[in-house]
Amino acid sequence: MTAVLSLKFYNFVNNNNNNGERGILSGCLSALSKHNLRQEINRKMEIKRKQKTNINEAESKNNIVVQSLDYEEIDRIKQLQKDTKTRKNGVGAFSLVFDFKNQDKEQFDIKAHNELINEYLADIGLSDRFEQLEFVWHMDEKSVHCHVLFSGYDRYKARFVVNDYFSPKGEPEPKRNKKGNVIFKKIANGKDRGKFQLDNNGKQIPKLEAKRRNGAQWLQDTFSEYLDCNNLIYTNKKEFSSLLQFSNSVWRGFSDETKEAVYHFRKLEDEFYELKQHSPKHKLLKQLHQEMVTGVSEILTEARDIQEKNKKLSNRGTKK
Repeated sequence: MTAVLSLKFYNFVNNNNNNGERGILSGCLSALSKHNLRQEINRKMEIKRKQKTNINEAESKNNIVVQSLDYEEIDRIKQLQKDTKTRKNGVGAFSLVFDFKNQDKEQFDIKAHNELINEYLADIGLSDRFEQLEFVWHMDEKSVHCHVLFSGYDRYKARFVVNDYFSPKGEPEPKRNKKGNVIFKKIANGKDRGKFQLDNNGKQIPKLEAKRRNGAQWLQDTFSEYLDCNNLIYTNKKEFSSLLQFSNSVWRGFSDETKEAVYHFRKLEDEFYELKQHSPKHKLLKQLHQEMVTGVSEILTEARDIQEKNKKLSNRGTKK
């Protein structure tokens, strides 16, 4: 059986894209909660994204509310945004969706899965740093899944910095160009402008950069490790293809070569699991897995660069 984990961020202001995504200051959290609690059902699109709903209203009575959102928490998040002088295009909240595929809904053990999720969140230190706002199970869609909503206010940092948790910067490494060659520092001013900077030994000094960890990939990896270490019946089967889901703005920024790579790795993952099912000790499995890890990582890095570029363009038109 398959368990898939996905992550979604919510900004304070509306996102400048074509997805119709509203921000926290425009009421997205209350709208999201109404949707989760089935107090408001939009038959044409989800609360924030242009996706058709697949809700079976006859089964909505079977949904389980572990924790519902207290609207006073929304006001507190808005006030904290002002008090900490957080940019309005910053992340103020995020949600995790745990999707359990191919389940018998009548036999599904909610209590056991609540424990599974709470233990995992404690294991990765997330529940200690971020306040949980809502926890709802949906039994009225195709697969059994739950939405767990969190404030983006980091208790350890006393500010809104989800990136420091999900995507901290690693150790500085030499910066490389697209061909993989190291980029060296050059003198910016004076008569030697344009020449390479040299150290005391006369060697060229490389430019250094500290790359951020890919938060979505890290979350998938830790979830897979948790399931494996606890000998649970689930596998995070879509650990790669579930990551290769991109917004229109990112997809348009990809080259044709990258788009073909996305299609390739989605297909390759299917072949990998088919081989693993029939020959779990096949010598090609390790090679295929490493190919997917490397290839998907490169795609996600490119996607992150496009997001950063789009964010800079968005910042120019966003007031503090």
